[in-house]
Amino acid sequence: MKPLDTVALIKPINHSKIVVGQVGCIVSQLDHQTFEVEFVDLQGFTIDVLTLMEADLMALHFEEVKLT
Repeated sequence: MKPLDTVALIKPINHSKIVVGQVGCIVSQLDHQTFEVEFVDLQGFTIDVLTLMEADLMALHFEEVKLT
């Protein structure tokens, strides 16, 4: 995963309005396993920005992924 990737939350976060399955965008990478992710509503307004581990996220793909 890297900045600007689209991701979905796969683990519940107790202190947030974000729920499992919510889609966000990685806005920065803090280290090789930690990311800052912005979640927005359909109008583009920020719901929350969370610091999350890679294990909390699933990368979403909008085109064919070539497996090597």
